[in-house]
Amino acid sequence: TTRLLPNAFAAIQRTTPPSLSLSQQRNASSSTPSSSSHQLNVAFALIKSSERDTFTSILSQPVTTLQGIGPKHAAELQTLGITTIQQLATYKFFHLARAIDTLSTTE
Repeated sequence: TTRLLPNAFAAIQRTTPPSLSLSQQRNASSSTPSSSSHQLNVAFALIKSSERDTFTSILSQPVTTLQGIGPKHAAELQTLGITTIQQLATYKFFHLARAIDTLSTTE
């Protein structure tokens, strides 16, 4: 996983070599990405105090570590049994909704 410095280009970006044609880019983006093809600007994703933590350690941190999730949203997530980032990331209904969203683009 790649860490970018604060003020980097985008919050989340999947890189595709610029030499690929549009159809090649579409095919490349639909293939299974390697870990080297993902970037995350932690300045846009995490609270300041967690920006230098490892991703492994961030998994066990409370959901309020993510920017935009404050006490109100954390309390709502807690009613679903979600208190950590790992629990949020592996929440089964998130995965079902994400799969439906992805498959809807193929209809």
